Amino acid sequence: MILVTGGNGRIGRELVKSLLLRGQEVLVLDARIDPRSDRVKQIQSDLTDLEKLDYFMQGVKIVYHLAASIDYKASKKELYKKNVETTKNLINAALKNNVQQFVFMSTTSVYGDSKTSEPFDEQSATKPYSNYGWSKLQCEDLIAKSGIPYTILRSSQVFGPQFEQGYATVLKYLKQGKMKILGKGDNAIPLVQINDLIQALLLVGGNPNAINQLFNVDGGYNKTQMDFLTIASNALGVPLPKDHVNPGLARFLSKFGAKSSLEEYVDKLSRNRPIYIEKIRGIGFQPKVGLETGIKEVVSVFKGRGLI
Repeated sequence: MILVTGGNGRIGRELVKSLLLRGQEVLVLDARIDPRSDRVKQIQSDLTDLEKLDYFMQGVKIVYHLAASIDYKASKKELYKKNVETTKNLINAALKNNVQQFVFMSTTSVYGDSKTSEPFDEQSATKPYSNYGWSKLQCEDLIAKSGIPYTILRSSQVFGPQFEQGYATVLKYLKQGKMKILGKGDNAIPLVQINDLIQALLLVGGNPNAINQLFNVDGGYNKTQMDFLTIASNALGVPLPKDHVNPGLARFLSKFGAKSSLEEYVDKLSRNRPIYIEKIRGIGFQPKVGLETGIKEVVSVFKGRGLI
């Protein structure tokens, strides 16, 4: 049996669907129950009940740990409790029940911001700039030292029709002519389309070549902020933004917004984080969704939903 935490989230739902199509028996642990998912057993859990975790871990061979708080306004103390302590609880239950593999979803934001065009690989130094990235790095360290057979995936920013938060804001600003270029626009934006991320998750699950390994996962686009804005503007049929704004100022002002989505995506559009993925390519990963194709799909779906 395969256990998926956060199985009712945006990534989790797609992973669970793919696992079911492969004939796998899947158990979902999530803080909320999705009434639409009647094909899979769901358990409501915030991963703090140790006895419940131990009980439901019985018979599990692989754990996909996707559940996490991604609140960009949360303090380190809050995220330690929500992300690190819950991961520790899950690891202890997995160890007690002899789970064969613990797959953890991390983030390339653990690398921080690059001052050069040199891409980050799995051996690069880590310097997370957000509390969220810091909490993920704490989880990684905990997992690697636990003794459980593990696989850690450091994923770039995920996009696709499921990811409305932030992306809809950027596309709406582009359509309305309000979007500004953050800095020179030549910074490398790390992106991966949801289907390619699911491909990576399926690839490492049960794969002996992935045990006790850390992999970057990215779409391999090697595109800049300007490339992204150009493709998105073309998909929307609007002119490319011409005005520039200091990225530091944009990040500062976005912190005062009522929602964290604007701050999160201003931050991601302005950072420079080229990603190297040759290690995971070495075990068979091959990104299939082009950036232009992926963005066109997002624009079409968001228009249909009345979001832009």
